[in-house]
Amino acid sequence: MYEGASLMCAGITVYSPLKKYELDKPGKKLGVIGLGGLGHMAVKFGVAFGLEVTVISHSEKKREEALGVLGAHKFINSTDLKNFDEAKDSLDFIIDTVNFEKDMDMYLSLLSVDGTLMIVAIPEKPLAVRNRNYDRKQTRTLK
Repeated sequence: MYEGASLMCAGITVYSPLKKYELDKPGKKLGVIGLGGLGHMAVKFGVAFGLEVTVISHSEKKREEALGVLGAHKFINSTDLKNFDEAKDSLDFIIDTVNFEKDMDMYLSLLSVDGTLMIVAIPEKPLAVRNRNYDRKQTRTLK
């Protein structure tokens, strides 16, 4: 029973929004912020569902685990801003699994038109979005 605890907790936390927003079918592009317990499970589900999975992490050490072990398709090192420019408008859905403060505008720039940001970790501080120039996009942020 104890072995299944992480699957029950972290698993259902990320499975539920993926299923609710119909990301359980191939063809969509999923971004996963963070590769801890929740992020790990989000990548596993995304790959199993046939999604194109991009892991976004500040730790370059996570690249091999994301791409080689878990089967993610792409990796964005969030400490290098040019990576965000190269991946702009490329994701349909982002699941944020980390609770530390970050520049939400950078992450929102990765979403395509009608993209969705799902936050599953409780942020340390209230979220701040400085650039409200998303006129060309219809994005939604769900907590």
